[in-house]
Amino acid sequence: MPALTDGLAGTLTGAEPALPPGGFDLLLTSLAALANDEGTACFLTLAGGPPSPAFLAAVAAVDDAGALVGLPPFYPDPAPHVSFAWAPGGSAAALADAVAGMEDAAIPAWTLPITRIVCRVGKRGVVVWRARGGGRD
Repeated sequence: MPALTDGLAGTLTGAEPALPPGGFDLLLTSLAALANDEGTACFLTLAGGPPSPAFLAAVAAVDDAGALVGLPPFYPDPAPHVSFAWAPGGSAAALADAVAGMEDAAIPAWTLPITRIVCRVGKRGVVVWRARGGGRD
């Protein structure tokens, strides 16, 4: 894990021009149903619009750090979201149908300040980037 977390801290530090020193905001505006690649779980999420340059820089830095220890990139087209409920993968179609049926529902926009990035492996988390003056452990 130290090779990954040290590499991630280094690549995030290198991404500082795109990662504002004071952090950045993640705007979430709609519900979305997502599933993991294995099809074993699906998730109800608050999803954002197009990813910001700061979000893309953070994802690219994570991918670069993972490459240092032989991991593939997470996703070719990352989409900002926050998962708040999950179900077994066999429920994915029903969850997607339920979300599609709520397209006209008024979902309040949420703005989340991103002030730290944590690399979590198992139950252990290591803060690998922290906005200046922000973020708690």
